[in-house]
Amino acid sequence: MVHLDLPLATEQRPCADWTAQLGVRPWGTGLFLDRLVLVDLGEPWPKPAVSSALLAPIAAPLAHCSVRSRVVAVAPDRFSTPHAEFTIEVHERTAKGSTSFRWTANEPTTLHGLAAAIGSCEIGELDAVVVAGAQRETVNPDITELLLCTQGTHDLCCGTLGENLAASLTADGVRVRRVSHLGGHRFAPTLFALPSGRMWAQVDRDLAQRIAANEETADDLTTHCRGWWGASTGAAQVAEIMVRSLVESAQPGSRFVVDRVEPENRDGESGLIRVVGGSSDRHDRHEWIVRVEVERMVPTISCDTPGGLPTKYSAEYRAELVSSSSHSTEPKSDPHRQGANSD
Repeated sequence: MVHLDLPLATEQRPCADWTAQLGVRPWGTGLFLDRLVLVDLGEPWPKPAVSSALLAPIAAPLAHCSVRSRVVAVAPDRFSTPHAEFTIEVHERTAKGSTSFRWTANEPTTLHGLAAAIGSCEIGELDAVVVAGAQRETVNPDITELLLCTQGTHDLCCGTLGENLAASLTADGVRVRRVSHLGGHRFAPTLFALPSGRMWAQVDRDLAQRIAANEETADDLTTHCRGWWGASTGAAQVAEIMVRSLVESAQPGSRFVVDRVEPENRDGESGLIRVVGGSSDRHDRHEWIVRVEVERMVPTISCDTPGGLPTKYSAEYRAELVSSSSHSTEPKSDPHRQGANSD
């Protein structure tokens, strides 16, 4: 297994620039979530953002609940009229995308009780969450939004590259929201797309516009996709990306839905991964077996420090398709029954 070198001790490099120079694939670095929780919070954000006075009491009950959740700060729209309300927005993963609700309150303490109620409810029960002092509304599930990391207090690359991209996309009329750290700052600019729950790396203006229009290509997936929130971080996300790119290459724009991604035979971070899915109408089902292996260990350097120190290493993966099969789930007609009714 190859371990890549660090910058020279005399060099001070941005982490995103160094990662791009190494040609690192971002596969398998996405978040694995059931719910994404967005909270309006003015900048600057501390590192981490969830340590702020507003977010800490919200993040605490969600960190210990059985539903995998991530709390993210959202910068208020710079061009909107300031308001005194406090807002929580929850996006919950579903088979075909996400279902989303927004609660507003006049007091921050109301959000704390709301977070506890959200943390105690099971998947599919968000519509039953009622807290005194909080007004709930349903978020349109068909509108694509891009959550773009711009937290400069966490990482210089996100703060500069993310902010520049956010300004360009806002000028283009793309629905983009500036958010706190999403992980993977070495791949900045990085974003989380809703309602798909797919994460993207090294995003430029053109790619962001394709994502916003739901027109991503197979090449976009193999080059820029970090992972889908319905598969666990690492090998499972790598396998899902490969299958998604194969489907997109064969049937561009297909409404393909993944049912499950599960280990078939694993040894640590490598092994065989089974991906099962098909058309959104459930009329056909497909199964793929993908072999995923660690190809090399790559450094995540610290921005603008001598030699990139301190640093840590993480796995970069390669994948190959082992097998695929398919079958139809449409009911078969009975020729004898048809003949009997032909009169």
